[in-house]
Amino acid sequence: MDYDSPWKTVLEVYFAQCMALLFPEIHKKIDWSKGYEFLDNEFQKISRSSVEKRRYVDKLVKVYLTGGSEAWLLFHIEAQNQYDNKFPERMYIYNYRIFDWFKRDVVSLGILGDTRKKYRPDSYERGMLGCNSRFTFPIVKLMDYAGDMEALEQSDNPFAVVVLTHLKAQKCTGDLEKKQLKFRLIKNLLQSGHKRKDIENLLAFIDWLLHLPAKMEQKLFVEINTFKEEEKMKYVTSWERMGEEKGMKIGEKKGKKIGEKKGKIIGEKKGKIIGEKKGEIIGEKKGYVKGKYEFFASLLEHRFGPLPEGIQEKCKQASPEMLEAWGLRLLSASTVDEVFTSR
Repeated sequence: MDYDSPWKTVLEVYFAQCMALLFPEIHKKIDWSKGYEFLDNEFQKISRSSVEKRRYVDKLVKVYLTGGSEAWLLFHIEAQNQYDNKFPERMYIYNYRIFDWFKRDVVSLGILGDTRKKYRPDSYERGMLGCNSRFTFPIVKLMDYAGDMEALEQSDNPFAVVVLTHLKAQKCTGDLEKKQLKFRLIKNLLQSGHKRKDIENLLAFIDWLLHLPAKMEQKLFVEINTFKEEEKMKYVTSWERMGEEKGMKIGEKKGKKIGEKKGKIIGEKKGKIIGEKKGEIIGEKKGYVKGKYEFFASLLEHRFGPLPEGIQEKCKQASPEMLEAWGLRLLSASTVDEVFTSR
């Protein structure tokens, strides 16, 4: 599974909340009223020439301390459950490269998501013939929060949901267990009192870490859809994938028939090949749109009952982008009209 993208995104969205939960003492020394800035371009300059080919989640952030001075923080996240003996060296290399390029001192922070209790690398040493260098840096082991899951569940810090999801996902041994956990996490989110945007962001993280087979995702979606809560949520990634897969299957089947028919009419081998290829492309495109419509309409009927003819026609004429936008409103709408009304 690709852990990089969800962790990178959630750190960008909840940087301050992450600091408050994982590095509270450093959080207290930052003047959050002055904002902060992610230095992605600056970090690319020092990471581009790195000998490390493996990708990790790294974020360089500029903040302002309570005393007024500027500080740079380098986050390095390893969410995978694996051992990496080069982690301390990489922390050291990135730290001195930032100083070499920009003449800036940087605070390097490590977040480790593995499950080994004794694996706590927080320093790097090198030296020869009396010339020595020792580099130390703060780290956080997410597994240390497993002893107080209740505190994470009751916390109003959105990043607590991130840590909770990571820890519980590590214990899942099969798709059924993941589906049950995913439902509980989503249900708890809807009842948590978090802001709508936070619910949307956290659902995306949960969906990514607890990905399920298409049929199981569809069943879970129906269960969530029938869960009567007036919270607002963004839960579209899973059913978007199902809609796209259904559309592609319809498109492939229809495209194959169109291509075969046109190829037979032309009668020539070259014409048949061209016809099949063009027909598949047209069929895939039409099938993709049709698949999106059919899936969205079925969910709409499941929620609000038989659809008026005008609504059906409106859905048929809608673009895939519009269907996706309506899908965002589906679970939070109390009436069918609210699905089609911009907020």
